[in-house]
Amino acid sequence: VSGYAFLDSDNDTYTKAAVKMDDSADVVGFDDVAKEDYVFAQEIGGKLYVRKAEATELTPSSTQGDNFKADNETYKKAGTVNLVDDDKSTAVLSAAVKVGEAANVYLDAHGYVVLVTEVDTTLDYLYVEASTTADGVDDVRVKVVFADGSTDTITVSKVDGSEVTQGNIIANGIYSYTVSGNKYKLTSETGSAKFDTGTRTESTAKKDVIKKGKADLGTIDGDTRYANDNTVFVVKSGSSWDIYTGISNVPSLDTDKSDKFEAHYAWGTDNYAEVVFVTVSSRSDAAALDNSIYVLNEKPIITKDKNGDDVYSYNVVFKGEAKVMEADGDLSLTKTGLYLNTAVTGNNVITLAGTFTAPSKAVSIEGKVIELADGNRYTTNKDTVYLAVDGKDLEDVATVDIGYVTADAVDGDMINVIPDKDNNNLAAYVFILE
Repeated sequence: VSGYAFLDSDNDTYTKAAVKMDDSADVVGFDDVAKEDYVFAQEIGGKLYVRKAEATELTPSSTQGDNFKADNETYKKAGTVNLVDDDKSTAVLSAAVKVGEAANVYLDAHGYVVLVTEVDTTLDYLYVEASTTADGVDDVRVKVVFADGSTDTITVSKVDGSEVTQGNIIANGIYSYTVSGNKYKLTSETGSAKFDTGTRTESTAKKDVIKKGKADLGTIDGDTRYANDNTVFVVKSGSSWDIYTGISNVPSLDTDKSDKFEAHYAWGTDNYAEVVFVTVSSRSDAAALDNSIYVLNEKPIITKDKNGDDVYSYNVVFKGEAKVMEADGDLSLTKTGLYLNTAVTGNNVITLAGTFTAPSKAVSIEGKVIELADGNRYTTNKDTVYLAVDGKDLEDVATVDIGYVTADAVDGDMINVIPDKDNNNLAAYVFILE
């Protein structure tokens, strides 16, 4: 509500002056409505009576002229209105809705449709990796990463309010989105007054491009941008994505093996990043850990969910970091140690334990090769990561900076190795059990 006015079926407007209404005291129900509300209004005896119009979310299953069907009910356009969409451009009801897409539908007291608006949802973000179209299909199929680290290939029907047509290719980058049925509507910074986006790239070796605990994210699009405890970092790690909430929780990120770094940022009017998608960094090479966890303590942490059911979580090392991870349903991790070929969701829930791998004693160190008592031999290189484990708590894990392996470093210790994904004879991660 921004003022008082009447809109009849011919789209004529009558101002409050025309009916001699001077202030809110002349509006019965004024205190029950708010700015931007849609209201039903009726003038009786020199007073304006208003009540808030409530929307019903409906998904049409079919349309015909000024009718549509949803949930086996037929809805018809009210005869008292001319234009039925919030852009005041559509007179035919079937043109104001789309089959399969949810809409907010406002009904009068007799159940007739007086207004249709788009369903509005909380602002959330995704990152577009690639898009394509198929012959004869208007919508675009887009490969995306969501802010929770999950990935999908989605169907996009609109970008910045415009219909997507065959041949459109949606540019890589961050978008906010709404979803209706199985179709997404994307908004870029060009079409939004709520956020801006930018990209930072590096092409020479650099450490701490993003530094854990440091709010300053550097200069992006001419201004310094910042992170805080609410900033969500979505970091590509091999073939999956890791999620960290807060600058105090994200690990420090360097350029990758090829001295490259790339991150995409979305921020509000205060220059604080709401979400950061890091697509190339030192974590990009961590594919060997995508399907491996090291369980520090086989005894779970038991909590309750909102339904009162038990939730089992474990102290683990996953992708080089000690953390607490939830196990799905009744999944039980019965031994302390390394599990290969596990399955982990984008929300860091363990859904499959995989294969337990017992540790073995390091019996020989020759050059850069570790030979274990179980007969396995692994080559090491400058990228091999060594993790010392001397207990069952998160703080009992430490990264050991020993460079190339030496006899003094691990000879005689019990060892677990995670091999490189592309080379089973190369040690990507070495757990030293102290």
